[in-house]
Amino acid sequence: MQEPYKLATMKMLMFITPVASQSGSLLFPLMALAMVRLSVQYGNSIYSSYAYTGYGAMLCDKFGDINAGYRFGQLGIKLLDKMNAYSLKAKVYMIFNTMLKHFKESASNTLPHLIEGMQSGLETGDFIFSSYNSFHLIQHSFICNNSLDIVVKEAIKYIELTGNNSKSKSYHLGLKILKQTILNLQGLSSDRLILLGNDFNEMEITSVLSDNSTMMSNFYCCKTKISYLFGDYQAAISAARQLNKYQESNPAFLMYLVNNFYYSLSLLANYKNQSLRERIKYLNQVLINQKKMKLWAHHAPCNFQHKYDLVEAEKARVLGKNNLAIDLYDKAVAAAKENHYTAEEALANELAAKFYMEQGKEKVARIYMTDACYCYVKGGAFA
Repeated sequence: MQEPYKLATMKMLMFITPVASQSGSLLFPLMALAMVRLSVQYGNSIYSSYAYTGYGAMLCDKFGDINAGYRFGQLGIKLLDKMNAYSLKAKVYMIFNTMLKHFKESASNTLPHLIEGMQSGLETGDFIFSSYNSFHLIQHSFICNNSLDIVVKEAIKYIELTGNNSKSKSYHLGLKILKQTILNLQGLSSDRLILLGNDFNEMEITSVLSDNSTMMSNFYCCKTKISYLFGDYQAAISAARQLNKYQESNPAFLMYLVNNFYYSLSLLANYKNQSLRERIKYLNQVLINQKKMKLWAHHAPCNFQHKYDLVEAEKARVLGKNNLAIDLYDKAVAAAKENHYTAEEALANELAAKFYMEQGKEKVARIYMTDACYCYVKGGAFA
């Protein structure tokens, strides 16, 4: 690309797209498409690496074409290297590792590259995208079930780092949300179900972050998870539904895919307390969620197969298909363990134990519950 007005347009669109994404505007996908179209018509520029990666994220998430989306993401990375566009590394690495890679690779593979993106941003003066990378680094470490003690120490470090940059205020607060969620799971909060501590008060969330859909999504993702794990299923369903609204106009961050999992589990946990009409609605929503999860599991079983199987096990339980449930619980436990999702291995064991308790098989239940306790303690989730 040589024409100066086209180059200026590409640069302007690149700077506006993150704002559109965070505000939940549907202009985000239109801007990414415009950048790709300009690149096709007038040739590649350094900004095309950003465009192709963003386009890849849309293909994976909104169109379900994961193979093509992943290839466009790889094209963006290759073009970044080919054109020596180091000044854009923080941006392109953030998109590829937060919106694309988990569709085809283990989510843990994103962690070293998010560190690279963060460091690149610091070196080139792209402090905003450096903070984006640091936030998603902590979020992915949390989602990937790394030791909570290690993750919270890293969160504190990056809270201090982003606190020095006024332009990273929302992501600074996002890190505090993650930190408080971890403290709740560690048993270091006054109320397990409320995100409230020295750094964060969930009662003030809407007044502070209402204009940032990404950070509001992060908040509701955390609320869904802790509400479900601590047994407030109605609150978990409510938070998951709020998060779904934000997902419609936002790209495919890993937290949205994880929300699918906890949303389905929450519906099934609350299933027997509902009227027949509500039960049908719940099952229909689980079927919608599982259709997506099955696609993700096909392309990245390391991240999603055990999630899919655990939801299927819970569905079999509520429908009285006990033999099927038994097989699926064991399958979920084994896959979670194989792929180092310790917290989800714990959860699969816990749900299997509760299933056997319902069947009056306390000795069998004790084995699964013991394994669940071991996994929770191993990950640091003492609460």
